Amino acid sequence: MIKNFSKIFALFSKREKRHIYWLFCGIVIMGMTEITGIISIAPFMGIVSNPGIIHTNKYLSQIYNALGFSNSNQFLFFTGVVVLAVLAFGNGFSSFITWLLLRFTFLQGHSLSVRLLNKYLSQPYVFFLNRNTADLSKNILMEVHRVIGGVLMPGMQVLTKVVVAFSILGLLIVVDPLLAVTVAVVLGGAYAAVFGLVRMKLARIGKTSAEARTQCFKVASEALGGVKDLKLFGRESVFLQRYFTTSRQFAGYEATSQIFSQLPRYALETIAFGGILLIVLYLIGVKQNAETALPLISLYAFAGYRLMPALQRIFIGMTTIRYNLPALDILHNDLIPQDSDSDMVSDHAETIAPLKFKDRIELRDIVYSYPNTSIPAVNKLNLEVKAKTTVGLVGVTGSGKTTTVDIMLGLLSPGSGQLIVDGTEITPANVRSWQNNLGYVPQSIYLTDDTIIRNIAFGVKDNEIDNKAVERAARIATLHDFI
Repeated sequence: MIKNFSKIFALFSKREKRHIYWLFCGIVIMGMTEITGIISIAPFMGIVSNPGIIHTNKYLSQIYNALGFSNSNQFLFFTGVVVLAVLAFGNGFSSFITWLLLRFTFLQGHSLSVRLLNKYLSQPYVFFLNRNTADLSKNILMEVHRVIGGVLMPGMQVLTKVVVAFSILGLLIVVDPLLAVTVAVVLGGAYAAVFGLVRMKLARIGKTSAEARTQCFKVASEALGGVKDLKLFGRESVFLQRYFTTSRQFAGYEATSQIFSQLPRYALETIAFGGILLIVLYLIGVKQNAETALPLISLYAFAGYRLMPALQRIFIGMTTIRYNLPALDILHNDLIPQDSDSDMVSDHAETIAPLKFKDRIELRDIVYSYPNTSIPAVNKLNLEVKAKTTVGLVGVTGSGKTTTVDIMLGLLSPGSGQLIVDGTEITPANVRSWQNNLGYVPQSIYLTDDTIIRNIAFGVKDNEIDNKAVERAARIATLHDFI
């Protein structure tokens, strides 16, 4: 578990780690307010059960005389107001810390999704030849959400409730060490035993759930991307059945994880309630008087009221984290090592001066093999294209036409050989300058769900679009009447 928390921590920037430190300080203070609220219950209930304690107890007597009360009822009312104020402050502070935790968590989700998209977009073109784009989209949109909602947020809640639980147990140890240790062993042991039974099962279904979710995205993307062919040949039911199968599997895994998280609660609540009854009987037996035991009974009852939800939240958080760990592994593998300059998308790529091109493009002894293949797609290719000429590449499927064009575009770097423009070899250092010369119309065009103007000026900021150039391109494509 420590290894997994270190993976989460590795996803944070230095600034975000500082935020976590201050949040942890707030969580500790929240635990102290919980203790203060619980402590305030005992003297109040002591006064309720025996008003005479006001005059026999040294501290209560001093407060009574210092504030000038004339009767016990006035002091009891005052004490009740103080207890209510303490509890209200504690709950208010807990609400504030919870708000800070939620805000930090969801902003972290925004940060992770932006960084992950940036990481992908900064990869070389060959990276996308080996990765399914539906899988990448799933990572950005779904896996980030799972890490935030299924790992980071439960982790924050577990941290919060652990501090609260230990604070309450620390108080109970001061009051009655033997009883407090017994409570900790019974309740903590019960939750630990149940978690030990389900943790490996959760890890297995978490991994298979991630695989099923990937298949759901893949099938849906393929079905919608090829809808024209599906409609033409009437194959919609094939993809629908594939999606139904994987989606049903995913739903089953999700249900199982929730069952493991929620069902133990009822058995453990029964144990806790039985424990409270035993504590009441124990205190009455020790004090030999229900009246004198009432303050302690009230203290333990209120402590149990605070402790049980904390333990339940810890258990649910741990099971949720265990189930969603595969998503954390995906993000960790794709984002770590931390972003470097080479992993950042440039904001100024379009401002780089184009490489001068007036004479010719040369491909000299070009050899290129795609990753994980042994046969070169292009082998010892020599080609010369003069400026202001038209050249067509003709060949059978798989002969290397598209690969050759991608090399000329600077999208693929040859394994050996040279791409030379007007005597200058194109390298990673100057490829952006070369690409700023180029226009490109692929075999299968890509249209965004946006305006015609933005599709023509693809990727150009709105305030930098050359409307005259857009109009000229639209007239060539006979689209100017639609703008």
